[in-house]
Amino acid sequence: MSSNLDLIESTKIIAKALAEFVRNNESNNVYYELSLLRHVHFIVGSDRFKGIGPAECQDLIWDHLTRLVSSDHISFCSSIRTVDAAEFEEITFPQSGFVSDFN
Repeated sequence: MSSNLDLIESTKIIAKALAEFVRNNESNNVYYELSLLRHVHFIVGSDRFKGIGPAECQDLIWDHLTRLVSSDHISFCSSIRTVDAAEFEEITFPQSGFVSDFN
Protein backbone atom coordinates (compact mmCIF):
# COMPACT_ATOMS: atom_id res chain seq x y z
CA MET A 1 0.00 0.00 0.00
CA SER A 2 1.60 3.20 -1.05
CA SER A 3 -0.83 6.03 -1.71
CA ASN A 4 -2.55 8.46 0.65
CA LEU A 5 -5.83 6.89 -0.40
CA ASP A 6 -4.60 3.60 1.06
CA LEU A 7 -4.02 5.27 4.41
CA ILE A 8 -7.51 6.77 4.36
CA GLU A 9 -9.12 3.51 3.27
CA SER A 10 -7.22 1.58 5.96
CA THR A 11 -8.29 4.13 8.57
CA LYS A 12 -11.93 3.63 7.58
CA ILE A 13 -11.64 -0.15 7.77
CA ILE A 14 -9.86 -0.12 11.13
CA ALA A 15 -12.27 2.48 12.58
CA LYS A 16 -15.27 0.42 11.52
CA ALA A 17 -13.84 -2.72 13.12
CA LEU A 18 -13.09 -0.84 16.35
CA ALA A 19 -16.62 0.60 16.40
CA GLU A 20 -17.97 -2.95 16.19
CA PHE A 21 -16.01 -3.80 19.35
CA VAL A 22 -17.65 -1.20 21.59
CA ARG A 23 -21.21 -1.41 22.89
CA ASN A 24 -24.06 -0.21 20.65
CA ASN A 25 -24.61 3.01 22.60
CA GLU A 26 -20.86 3.73 22.36
CA SER A 27 -20.53 3.25 18.59
CA ASN A 28 -19.20 6.78 18.10
CA ASN A 29 -16.49 6.26 20.72
CA VAL A 30 -13.67 5.79 18.24
CA TYR A 31 -11.41 8.75 17.61
CA TYR A 32 -8.47 8.85 15.23
CA GLU A 33 -5.60 11.12 14.30
CA LEU A 34 -3.54 10.77 11.15
CA SER A 35 0.17 11.44 11.56
CA LEU A 36 2.52 12.99 9.06
CA LEU A 37 4.39 9.70 9.03
CA ARG A 38 1.43 7.95 7.33
CA HIS A 39 0.21 6.25 10.48
CA VAL A 40 -3.01 6.52 12.40
CA HIS A 41 -3.51 6.66 16.15
CA PHE A 42 -6.83 5.59 17.66
CA ILE A 43 -8.59 6.16 20.96
CA VAL A 44 -11.38 3.71 21.78
CA GLY A 45 -13.76 4.49 24.63
CA SER A 46 -15.94 1.80 26.10
CA ASP A 47 -17.15 0.71 29.47
CA ARG A 48 -16.03 -2.77 28.39
CA PHE A 49 -12.60 -1.59 29.60
CA LYS A 50 -13.75 -0.71 33.13
CA GLY A 51 -12.20 -2.80 35.86
CA ILE A 52 -9.55 -4.49 33.73
CA GLY A 53 -5.88 -3.64 33.40
CA PRO A 54 -4.21 -1.90 30.49
CA ALA A 55 -2.54 -5.07 29.16
CA GLU A 56 -5.82 -6.97 29.10
CA CYS A 57 -7.52 -4.03 27.36
CA GLN A 58 -4.83 -4.07 24.69
CA ASP A 59 -5.16 -7.84 24.28
CA LEU A 60 -8.93 -7.54 23.85
CA ILE A 61 -8.81 -4.77 21.27
CA TRP A 62 -5.92 -6.17 19.23
CA ASP A 63 -7.39 -9.68 19.21
CA HIS A 64 -10.64 -8.23 17.91
CA LEU A 65 -8.89 -6.11 15.30
CA THR A 66 -6.64 -8.88 13.96
CA ARG A 67 -9.67 -11.16 13.52
CA LEU A 68 -11.49 -8.60 11.35
CA VAL A 69 -8.83 -6.59 9.51
CA SER A 70 -5.98 -7.69 7.25
CA SER A 71 -2.40 -7.05 8.29
CA ASP A 72 -1.96 -4.72 5.27
CA HIS A 73 -4.48 -2.33 6.78
CA ILE A 74 -3.31 -2.84 10.36
CA SER A 75 0.21 -1.85 9.31
CA PHE A 76 -1.00 1.78 9.21
CA CYS A 77 -2.15 1.65 12.85
CA SER A 78 0.58 2.76 15.21
CA SER A 79 -1.41 2.82 18.44
CA ILE A 80 -4.76 2.17 20.06
CA ARG A 81 -5.42 3.83 23.39
CA THR A 82 -8.21 2.17 25.37
CA VAL A 83 -10.22 4.18 27.91
CA ASP A 84 -13.64 3.96 29.50
CA ALA A 85 -16.54 5.95 28.03
CA ALA A 86 -16.27 8.85 30.50
CA GLU A 87 -12.53 9.23 29.90
CA PHE A 88 -13.15 9.13 26.15
CA GLU A 89 -15.57 12.04 26.39
CA GLU A 90 -13.08 14.08 28.43
CA ILE A 91 -10.21 13.38 26.04
CA THR A 92 -11.99 14.01 22.75
CA PHE A 93 -14.57 16.71 23.37
CA PRO A 94 -15.00 18.89 21.29
CA GLN A 95 -12.64 17.50 18.65
CA SER A 96 -13.70 15.88 15.39
CA GLY A 97 -12.57 12.68 13.68
CA PHE A 98 -15.15 10.24 14.91
CA VAL A 99 -16.19 7.11 13.09
CA SER A 100 -19.54 8.75 12.32
CA ASP A 101 -17.59 10.98 9.90
CA PHE A 102 -17.22 7.91 7.69
CA ASN A 103 -20.91 6.98 7.63
